[in-house]
Amino acid sequence: MARSTSDTTVCAVGLELMIVVVTLDAAFAASIDSAQQVQREVEQLGVSGHKRTVEPAQVARPWGTYERVRASRPSRSS
Repeated sequence: MARSTSDTTVCAVGLELMIVVVTLDAAFAASIDSAQQVQREVEQLGVSGHKRTVEPAQVARPWGTYERVRASRPSRSS
């Protein structure tokens, strides 16, 4: 099974018994036997202070929603 809830196209070839889920801010791929481990992985991200556990990519407001844009680092010119 492959599923995308974002505007990202997902293509999978030659995979057996796999789950692939793509959202606005994350992608998850696992064998069906390991899929339940996603909860542990998210908990580990929270313990390590990863911002996605508390800061969603899409923010809801009374007037609608918006997506956060990741700031890019300025490029260094040589």
